[in-house]
Amino acid sequence: MLAGMQDYLLHIGANPNRGNHQLSQRGQQMVYETRELLSQFLGIGHPNKISFTYNATYAINTLLSGFLNPFDHIITSSYDHNAVVRPLHHLSKKANITYDVWKCDLKGQFNLADLEKLLTPKTRLLIFSHASNVIGSLIPLNEVAMFARKKKIAFALDCTQTAGHIDLELESLGIDMAAGTCHKALLGPTGLGFLYIKNPDLVSPFVQGGGGFLASSLDQPETSPAKFEAGTINFLGLSALNSSLKWLSVKKNEIRSHHQQLTQHLRYELLKIPGLILYGTDNNGSIPIISFNIKDIAPSLIESYLEINHQLIVRSGLQCAPLMHEALNTLPDGAVRVSLGPFNRATHVTKLVKALWDLKSYS
Repeated sequence: MLAGMQDYLLHIGANPNRGNHQLSQRGQQMVYETRELLSQFLGIGHPNKISFTYNATYAINTLLSGFLNPFDHIITSSYDHNAVVRPLHHLSKKANITYDVWKCDLKGQFNLADLEKLLTPKTRLLIFSHASNVIGSLIPLNEVAMFARKKKIAFALDCTQTAGHIDLELESLGIDMAAGTCHKALLGPTGLGFLYIKNPDLVSPFVQGGGGFLASSLDQPETSPAKFEAGTINFLGLSALNSSLKWLSVKKNEIRSHHQQLTQHLRYELLKIPGLILYGTDNNGSIPIISFNIKDIAPSLIESYLEINHQLIVRSGLQCAPLMHEALNTLPDGAVRVSLGPFNRATHVTKLVKALWDLKSYS
């Protein structure tokens, strides 16, 4: 990632699509190449249907505000982050949209029959996170995509948690819209997200402005990617992402196997600790995220203890996902979340488990 940033600063340093000089053209080539690389991870055959945004939240706001009409009904799920739920809550007050939550059980699993019960004649959109950022479990994506096609309802996928961890097949599944970030499993920088719109005619842009295309027109371009890329986007970040995606393309199978082994090993060891409550299940596949609580010890105290005494960084609280914690009965304090990455090793798992055993002995 750092190599990509350095390359842009030293050898390009100019805005793509602004002029015909060589530096701008080199920047344009880098941006298109990055779209192509990302499209391979997302299963999109037309890279220009991917627009780059400031983050996943911006992309989600764009698709919700640009697609929905007053009095539409939307269905979201227990897995969904405040990046989805807060815009829906805002639109419910501003534009009279309504929404319901498809609820999972205590293990984080869903029943499709429950989803069908939430449908109304005004249901226009399903928007679900592909994976919970609390327990790492996945929605039954193939079944949901088939359900949406059968019911002729648009389906938007928040793949913030899964892009990079899992090879997605957005086009073949018939998914209408998708949003995500580049700073998690794609190993890019913060301040960079992406938006996929199968049919750009159905979504209005969130903002309008310059972009280097059709400068003589006062109207925002009507085709992707320019339609959703008003203004100067994060070209420095895109160069960093370009470098990360090339590395991931070579290493992804190795990384995914590594993640699976570490996650299973950690789950196995955590289950041995008396009073430790492990949330979710690994039965439906998962990304390398595990959340837990220890009876009679506040999650925030566990987080502080691990950092101060063992230099281990976890996250306690609600993880911006109160609907998931409602489903897990972990409100108001939430849980402790462990996120494993490609540079974690078995020694880190051993160190964490030992630290938790030590904490139990003190409590």
